[in-house]
Amino acid sequence: MPSTHWGKFYWSDWASDPALRVCSLAAQGLWMRMLCVAAEAKPVGHVQINGRGVSVAGLARLAGVSSSEVETLLDELDRNGVFSRTDEGVIYSRRMVSDARKSATAREHGLDGGNPALKPKDNPDDQPPHNGTLKGQRNGQLKGTLNPTLKASRARVPTTTSKEERDLPTTVGTTSAGEQEGSFQAQGFVVVASYSDAELETLQVEFGGVDVAAVVPELLAWAVGKAIPPIEQKSAVYGALQQRQAKAELAARLAEPPAAIAVSDALVASLSRRRQA
Repeated sequence: MPSTHWGKFYWSDWASDPALRVCSLAAQGLWMRMLCVAAEAKPVGHVQINGRGVSVAGLARLAGVSSSEVETLLDELDRNGVFSRTDEGVIYSRRMVSDARKSATAREHGLDGGNPALKPKDNPDDQPPHNGTLKGQRNGQLKGTLNPTLKASRARVPTTTSKEERDLPTTVGTTSAGEQEGSFQAQGFVVVASYSDAELETLQVEFGGVDVAAVVPELLAWAVGKAIPPIEQKSAVYGALQQRQAKAELAARLAEPPAAIAVSDALVASLSRRRQA
């Protein structure tokens, strides 16, 4: 498989990945440098050069830091589940490997003339008669009718307006970033994102004013109702949690009694003199 010289980068997924957000800025920077190596590797997604995993010393030279610092940052990334390892111990990006696999599958379908699941079947009974066509008929199909194959494929793709996508639920109240199951169930968007216990705990630490365990299922149901693709559901949930946290913090501030205002003796004397004047 050829190396990846360019690729799509989902900024919202990077910014909202709980496992990565709990890592230090230095660890996040090292991971980005490792992703640059993985994008050029064969196979794509593996942190290796010329078929061999990059050592700690090699990563230190690439990042321009000491080997001891790289070991500390790698331990931090590994502890938070940012990357995975092969049986040989080579570090790889789950998301990058998954995207490369889907790209290869799409390329094969393109060479074969398209996705076989969406191509019309060669059924003699479905072919138009060869003894002439009706007026207004084209390619064995009456004008104004929709090809059944296209009609079925369009019916599987839900449509939403930009306003609906920006709209967030008002009631108070989980796929990892790497995997997209079955191409979102053939674009039916039935797959629902899921959160691990560790991810929920991380979100609870970040959004202390919100009951994350109770709110996340509600927000996921809302995301499915809005036909938000599974790969974007975590970002939508994260944005809603930010709003809930802001509301909780505002409510807490409003509930606090007003702070007493300290007035100096000099100010009291000055005001007294003004009243007497």
